[in-house]
Amino acid sequence: MQFKKGRAVSIRSRKEIEKIIQESKKYRTNNFLVSVRRNNSEEMRYAIVIPKKKIKKAVPRSRLRRLLREALFTRSLKLKGNDILCLVIRPLDVKGLDFQDVYRELNVVLDKIGNSN
Repeated sequence: MQFKKGRAVSIRSRKEIEKIIQESKKYRTNNFLVSVRRNNSEEMRYAIVIPKKKIKKAVPRSRLRRLLREALFTRSLKLKGNDILCLVIRPLDVKGLDFQDVYRELNVVLDKIGNSN
């Protein structure tokens, strides 16, 4: 399956992340909390937060971060003009997880976001 990817910028500052949490619309899946806020730019900005309490080892945390980032990037053209914060809210077995599992779970939320714009 081929997707056309748009441009996306990572949000790094704690202040920006807190602002998104306060001013955003929130969507919840089984494992993730996705917060969305409109921004004034033409690109999607994103932040992925995976607490050490939820996934203790660094390698699985990094793998999940890559999977989430790829799932967001595949839909970035439809999500441009939004700030998106993806927070892991439940411990996951990352070993048995593949891209399709993550994409399927986030796709429900990303469809709602895309339709509301």
